[in-house]
Amino acid sequence: MSQSTLIRGLLALGITGLMVAPFTNCGQYADPASEELFNQSIDDCDDDCIAPKTENLAVKANVGSGTDYSVPAGLTDWNLGGDCNEGGYPANIIRWELFLNGVRVRHSGMTGMDARNPNSAVDSRCINGRFLLYINLSAIPQDQVNRTGLMNGAGTARSAYDLYIEIYGQKAINDPAPLRNPGKGRSRLSLSAI
Repeated sequence: MSQSTLIRGLLALGITGLMVAPFTNCGQYADPASEELFNQSIDDCDDDCIAPKTENLAVKANVGSGTDYSVPAGLTDWNLGGDCNEGGYPANIIRWELFLNGVRVRHSGMTGMDARNPNSAVDSRCINGRFLLYINLSAIPQDQVNRTGLMNGAGTARSAYDLYIEIYGQKAINDPAPLRNPGKGRSRLSLSAI
């Protein structure tokens, strides 16, 4: 019998021995499930057993690395997306506000933002951890200044703006008292003219 045949035989015997030997799980989950594991109290749970918490409300725009967004001269409108956490609330709303020199000049709740539906606002929602906002800079009935390409209303001058995005938790859709987290639930983008 050659040495290679002997090695192959021992290897085959070893593998067969491992396959035939009984498997023993020595971990803490090897014991049969206890009855108390399945009878935990859910008195404080809502319908899907997530306790809503304002400190979990969070929103962040995805604009590459950082919080700066460059706007070319002819840009009238665009979609801005990002990540969000609805904080366990059954409903939520995401709004944006546009500031020029510290003064709010436009927001997503203004009517006329969507030309296809002039009587509606363009607020958004957090769905599966993502959101999409529609930003419109053209003149609208509630803000007659054409802010296309970050124009500031003074002829053809363009300025830097701040765009704030905020998520609100709602106990029900159209909740008149939405809840907020001023820390992680509100984020700022610097819009600069290029």
